[in-house]
Amino acid sequence: MDWKQKRELRKQKIRALLEKPWAAYTAAACAAVILYMLLSHFDFFLSAVRSLFGILSPILIGIVLAYIMNPLVKVFEDKVFGKMKGKNARHLIAVILSIVVFLIVVAGLIVLLVPSITKSVTNIVSNFQSYRGTLERYLNNAEQFMANLGLNTEKISIRIEEWFGKLTELIADNMDVIFSTTKSVGSGMINFFIGFVLMVYFLIGRDSLLEGIDRLRRAVLSKEAYENHTAFLSRSNKIFIRFIVLNILDAVIIGVLNAIFMLALRMPYVPFISMVVGVTNLVPTFGPIFGAALSAIILLLNGHPWLTLIFLAFSIVLQSLDSYVIKPKMYGEGFGVPGIWIVIAIIIFGKIFGMVGMLLAVPLAAILTIIYHEYVLIRMQENREEKEQKIHAAAEAMAGKTPKEEESGPKEP
Repeated sequence: MDWKQKRELRKQKIRALLEKPWAAYTAAACAAVILYMLLSHFDFFLSAVRSLFGILSPILIGIVLAYIMNPLVKVFEDKVFGKMKGKNARHLIAVILSIVVFLIVVAGLIVLLVPSITKSVTNIVSNFQSYRGTLERYLNNAEQFMANLGLNTEKISIRIEEWFGKLTELIADNMDVIFSTTKSVGSGMINFFIGFVLMVYFLIGRDSLLEGIDRLRRAVLSKEAYENHTAFLSRSNKIFIRFIVLNILDAVIIGVLNAIFMLALRMPYVPFISMVVGVTNLVPTFGPIFGAALSAIILLLNGHPWLTLIFLAFSIVLQSLDSYVIKPKMYGEGFGVPGIWIVIAIIIFGKIFGMVGMLLAVPLAAILTIIYHEYVLIRMQENREEKEQKIHAAAEAMAGKTPKEEESGPKEP
């Protein structure tokens, strides 16, 4: 008996055990215990997942960077050097050129954006103490306007001033938190550097890694399951690549349009605010709202109330243009995920994986939707049909025996 026959025999034994009545009750009891443990110790499991995610973050960063860079490697490998002999040499040259392009783009962004953004952030932090005077001036103007209408806003003004004073004291008293955040950013940069080095190794050894994974899948899965699994991975890969590329392109378009508008009206902090608008646009649903609100607060506290109103009006127009014109043209039919599931996915994946989970919530929700509709529901329907066939066969068997028994009946002596 070879290993395939042994594996099939084990499957038959497992199916026979699962068909017994006690198996369903045992599975339900175990599921209930696991669910209770998860709910009662949710914080512990969540912290464990985050700790594991933090330990594996350099490896995950390397995998993600290699995954993002792989399409560019394929372009160089198949389109630019497609006629070149020697597969290994062609792949190595494509990897080197892709890394050079990546470094040039990153260096260009650093040279163009970092000095302006650093200057803007420095100005915002240095002027933070003056924001209280600006806020008091706005409150006085609003109080005078409301007084002309016969409304008393004294309590509201006092509350807002107290809140802003507490906010200033909170920032002053929690400088250690700011320093720890800076330290975490530094460790994040170290993890990114390690991930970048791992990305190079992943890209160079791409074919051998994929071949090893493919051999493992062939060894574990049956032929039909292997084909279904390959088709599913191919669809998931297309969803991720399409989402990442189009989402980055959309963020760049929104950031550039925002910068053009702000430069036309000579608004301050153009690089910083445009970067905030573009980066927050990567996060679906909540990102654009947060980016517009944060940018408006910066403009308002720097003494530009009318520019703030104009900016908010432009943000509404820009996001409407993005939602109804730019994204439908780029995404086509979309990913087939209802809006409510996108919001739920953002909350859940963001809670577990942080910003990365929020950024990838849409493709993850799309893949889970595919799994639910094309695998879970179909499997449940097949199980139901199988049970109905068994019940129908049993009923036919009983109906077939009854007439014979009646015909044979008791014989007369």
